[in-house]
Amino acid sequence: MGIPLRILNVEDSEDDALLLVRHLTRAGYEVTFERVDTALALQEALDRREWDVVVADYMLPGFSAPAAVALLRQRTEHPPVVILSGAVCDEIMCMEALSSGARDYLAKTYLSRLIPAIGLAAGVLAEAGRPAAHLTLCQEYMQLPEPNLPKAVFHGEQALTGAETHDLPEVYALAALCLGTCYVRMGWAGDAVKVLRRYLEGSKQTVVLEGEIHLQLGLALQRLGDRAGAGQALAHSRDWFAHMQMPARAEECALYMAELPLANPEDDPQLPETEDPLEGCLGRAEYFLLTGNPLLAVRQAITALQQSGKDMVRAFNCYILLMRCARVQGHHKDALNFAISARVAALEAQRHDMAFRATQAFSELCLGLGARGEQLVEELEQEYRESGVEMTRYIGPMKELMKGGTVPYGNSGPAAG
Repeated sequence: MGIPLRILNVEDSEDDALLLVRHLTRAGYEVTFERVDTALALQEALDRREWDVVVADYMLPGFSAPAAVALLRQRTEHPPVVILSGAVCDEIMCMEALSSGARDYLAKTYLSRLIPAIGLAAGVLAEAGRPAAHLTLCQEYMQLPEPNLPKAVFHGEQALTGAETHDLPEVYALAALCLGTCYVRMGWAGDAVKVLRRYLEGSKQTVVLEGEIHLQLGLALQRLGDRAGAGQALAHSRDWFAHMQMPARAEECALYMAELPLANPEDDPQLPETEDPLEGCLGRAEYFLLTGNPLLAVRQAITALQQSGKDMVRAFNCYILLMRCARVQGHHKDALNFAISARVAALEAQRHDMAFRATQAFSELCLGLGARGEQLVEELEQEYRESGVEMTRYIGPMKELMKGGTVPYGNSGPAAG
């Protein structure tokens, strides 16, 4: 006896509809199914019976998934909607679909994600089965050619919490590893250390993941500047892989260990020397950043900024370096804030070329973060307003370039006074 699942499919292709049913059946669902391709047929099907989920193709001749969502929202109660796209999912379309009220937005071609996503959206999975479905989705989003790490993190967190609640040690271990790996890749080293140590300190461990867990822990500790902790975790991982007769992975850990910074990086004989104290700080900051020690780089860049005084050109260089450090560490709001400060310093120095450089850096940061970038800019503007700082004239041109506009020199000068 399979899991009962009632699907109303908004789809104009009968072949695609039958393929979906076939894969759901193979995955253990007992499917009750109806296909519709017009607004009227959708209304009639909703009136005839209750459905667990509506699965809608994004675009049909004369109808669409967003139109189906709008129609469903006119009802007091309606089933959740999962929107499918025959093309690669566009991030903007995905955000629009979710904001319209859809439960999820997926590509038809990735059935390995589609099946658990439908089960979760429909709410037909037993509570104890939901963590495994979230784990599958987390792994799938991590393994894409261009990984969708925010979605992977969401499902990883759900898998971890659910596995802990229902005492599923294997799912918990895999979720901890996946979530920790996502955090490391996103630059959230502190979060990675918390979740990986939380697993290692637990009573039920899955031995097969020991090497991978310690490897990710070592990489996270390295990003935090904890050389001793990183070395210990990487050595544990190296020895474990060697014991398990996995020489390639053991060698990978050894290479990471060789890349660890010196115990006291400030004693490195290769540090650049200069007679100018400020330039010396900037040179050391650049060196530490390039050799993988952003914390020391920040310390030197801040010292340089304190020494810059009223020299806005030098202050600009300090802010740009601080922006790069924040970006490496995954502190995206700080990076945007430093880019804005760099633009302000450049305009006060009447260096429009440098101001444009700061604007380009700001734009690249925002575009790289997608919708999250726009949200961070809004948060920064709100923080400026609350602190009484007028930054509109500085941020406005930066946002224009981000949207594909131009920044005319006539509008880029510093504020009067």
